[in-house]
Amino acid sequence: MKWRSRRLLRVPLSCLSSPQWDEVSVLDDRGKLIRTFEVCNVNQNPRLQDNWLATPFLYRHSAPRIFVTMRFSVRDCASLRSPSPSCRETLTLYYRQADSQREVERTWGGETSNGEKETREGWVKIDTIAADKSFSRVEPSLPHQYQPDRLRRINIKTRSFGPLARKGFVVAIVDSGACVSLMGVSVFYRRCPATTRHMALYAATPSGAESTALVPVDGTCVPHSQPQGGAAPRLHCNAEGDWIVPVGQCVCDEGFEPNHNGSACQELLPSLAAPERRRSPRPGMSKAQTERQRSGGARESGRRRSGTCVPFSNNDLDV
Repeated sequence: MKWRSRRLLRVPLSCLSSPQWDEVSVLDDRGKLIRTFEVCNVNQNPRLQDNWLATPFLYRHSAPRIFVTMRFSVRDCASLRSPSPSCRETLTLYYRQADSQREVERTWGGETSNGEKETREGWVKIDTIAADKSFSRVEPSLPHQYQPDRLRRINIKTRSFGPLARKGFVVAIVDSGACVSLMGVSVFYRRCPATTRHMALYAATPSGAESTALVPVDGTCVPHSQPQGGAAPRLHCNAEGDWIVPVGQCVCDEGFEPNHNGSACQELLPSLAAPERRRSPRPGMSKAQTERQRSGGARESGRRRSGTCVPFSNNDLDV
């Protein structure tokens, strides 16, 4: 993953889970041994298909909105030897806000409200995740390894939830009758990285609580600069973790200029900061000679200002 504007929260699973989920060691597409969680109880009573797999309690830090990415594969119900009418090819994603792990554990074993699975006390449904790809065969010699084209059968789904107000949260993946192998779960939030724009500093800022939110952030002018017009410059952090919509800027103080990328004000060289000095006519010079001397000095000075930096030398001034 590219973490330019994300902060990863490591998620060990099975801390809170139903016994129907099995932790299994398999080889991934690169031949590396990994641990996955699998469930396949498609022939059981559909009323008993309520298999929960949850993360431990996670602190949200300063993030008001959280993103979850899942990697999983699903068995095609039609490929089963005796397909059950209750067979599913979906998972359901839930979250619950809390202030501690103990609070979550205290209520984990409680009964569901009104006998409905989707109204379990304190849990909020994020979405039902449907598989775009499924597999129909399992290699006999490697029961947990799919055909060579199995990479095309892996589903990668990302969902988000918020706004969050408490100290942390728990995410749960619920099976209701599918044959699933869960390969990975990433939980993260997006943020705009610390940056410098137009001589103003902006701190790293989490994206907003809503998917369309723009978070306004005031900038701090770099040393030797002031806000233009007296109002602090501003950028806006969008939901993707990008800085957009600049308003205002800082300008360098007198005697300073922006550097090559606009991240600092650097002192002007003495040759550029000093006022232009006009040549004085020599005693005994005619008026025409004096005008030629002055016009020549002006042309020479103009040529120097259009270059980079040319320091004064002793031959530049006639005394």
